[in-house]
Amino acid sequence: MIGGLQWRIPHSARQINYLIGGKDHFQADRDSVERAQLLVPQLRTAVRQHRAFAHRAVRYLAGVGVRQFIDIGCGMPFHPNTHDIAQSADASARVLYVDNDPTVGAHAQALLIARGTVAFAAGDVRRPKTILNSEAVTTDPAGDPGALIDLTRPVGVLLLGVLDQSTDDPIEPAQQLISALPSGSHVVLSHATLDFMPDRERHGAAAVIAAVDLWHPRTLAEISPIIDGLQPIDPEWVSTAAWRPSPDTHVVRDTEALFYGVVARVP
Repeated sequence: MIGGLQWRIPHSARQINYLIGGKDHFQADRDSVERAQLLVPQLRTAVRQHRAFAHRAVRYLAGVGVRQFIDIGCGMPFHPNTHDIAQSADASARVLYVDNDPTVGAHAQALLIARGTVAFAAGDVRRPKTILNSEAVTTDPAGDPGALIDLTRPVGVLLLGVLDQSTDDPIEPAQQLISALPSGSHVVLSHATLDFMPDRERHGAAAVIAAVDLWHPRTLAEISPIIDGLQPIDPEWVSTAAWRPSPDTHVVRDTEALFYGVVARVP
């Protein structure tokens, strides 16, 4: 239940849900997004391309044998979700969804089907221990055998549009999280950017995105150190539209993407 006047205040998770065609949003979310699109018309395309990148990356990880996933900053449930894609490769694949937003948590608990292989945990990427110390996660071979995610075995960690949700420096907490992953794990990372936009459009776009409070874009130089020491999977640090696009999909220019994407392996 939405208490108080929350339904009148735009919410980033609901705004994104609206942009990708979901149903979990209110008029305030829709209005704010439509106003933003007047000045940043590629907004809907960028968010949908970001979603498509996530799907391709999860399929890639499933294809190389990853059977455990932690989706951090998962946002509102929307089909297909990470577990839909992972479990289409192996029905036993396990997925832990993590978010620090109570609104997202309430929707996730209500809409995600608990099968013993899918769960939700409250956690914040800015405080990695809230994730690593979750009851759903074990980092000890002799730990809780009932934990959903076993970090003594390879895991795919999804950091999709979450590090750009805050003005805090994303490098240290992300690297702290990555340092806990065993060899053979993979990290899928995306981050909002204005690098692909023509110079004449950047200032206006930055102001609009800040006003809508969807993301805090950064340059490649600001975010690339996150994966220092990892093995990027080709292609490295490209727009989400350019990361292994499906041959039968419409070609989207980098200027419409608004996100960097990268997949990297923990050596």
